[in-house]
Amino acid sequence: MGSQKGAIGVFSIAKGNISKRTIIIFTFIFLVVIFMTTVFSYMSSTRRLKHGLNYSNIMLLKHISKNVDMQLQEIDRQIVSLINEPEIRIFMYENYDNNPDYYVHMQKLLKKMNDLKFTNPNIYSIYLYSSSQEKILTDIMSFKIDEFYDKGWLRTLNDLKKYYFWMDTRSIAENFSNKIERKNIITLVRPYPIASHPQNRDGAVIVNINENVFNNLINGSERQRLGEIFVVGNGGAVLSHYNKNRLYNQLDKEEWGNHILSSNQDGQVNGKMEGIDSSFFYITSPYTGWKYVSVIPHIQINEPIITIRNIFFLIAVCMFFIAVVMVILASRWTYEPVLRFIRTVSKTINESQIVSGKTQSV
Repeated sequence: MGSQKGAIGVFSIAKGNISKRTIIIFTFIFLVVIFMTTVFSYMSSTRRLKHGLNYSNIMLLKHISKNVDMQLQEIDRQIVSLINEPEIRIFMYENYDNNPDYYVHMQKLLKKMNDLKFTNPNIYSIYLYSSSQEKILTDIMSFKIDEFYDKGWLRTLNDLKKYYFWMDTRSIAENFSNKIERKNIITLVRPYPIASHPQNRDGAVIVNINENVFNNLINGSERQRLGEIFVVGNGGAVLSHYNKNRLYNQLDKEEWGNHILSSNQDGQVNGKMEGIDSSFFYITSPYTGWKYVSVIPHIQINEPIITIRNIFFLIAVCMFFIAVVMVILASRWTYEPVLRFIRTVSKTINESQIVSGKTQSV
């Protein structure tokens, strides 16, 4: 009987030590496996999330650029149609002295110009310029070129080697009822005749777009999705932004600005905007050559990453707790059959000894 209890006691002590070691070892193994799995899963998820963020921002910028380019190309197409009108030629080369119906034709031309503005609300104003007559015809009245309030496009026309050119945003001062109003406008310059060489040009058609209208084409409902969007002209200055204080700012003052200006491809670069760490996504318009830039602060980008991190941490804690419980239960299930076997053997031996003792006493 004493030997039975001794055997069971020794095994119980051995079982307890082995069980504790087993629990510690397997707990450590599960901890390492769960930790490594969680880390790799988190890194893979954040990598996919950042890749998806880059892709979605670039694609949305391309969508905006394509939509704006279509609007600008439609304006250009309408101007080409206007240039082909016979009244344009009369304005460019003739006057009242050699054409008694000159003013009749000018009235028709003014009506066509105003109809064009009515059908395309993106157009702010239209000028016709005749170099031979040294005159400007707006959609309201005519001026001598020296007396006209806006001649900022004239130098561009004289230096222009292309058949059309979209100028960066510029500021003009208009006089309405003896009240000066400043406007930020984006200008299309179309030389006349359309396919003429620079030395053979006799004038131009000038179309202006209000920068506010242009910015509405860019942002619209997408600004909340993409963050802060602005457009950079060929000269490196901001030509459109919802914050008007940033118009005309040169991008080359910033390291990220130099990267964007020097790149001919779409991409992403990190930098600071007003001291805030941000990501800058940019694409180049194939029609105008302008850069469309979206700025998103890193704190906004990191919000979904932080959420993913917290979810993975919670999953890891739950998995570790379940693993520890399973190790403890498995340890007990492993040694309990052995203990029952020893008890059975000990009981059998004990009973055999009792029977043997009774046989000897008889």
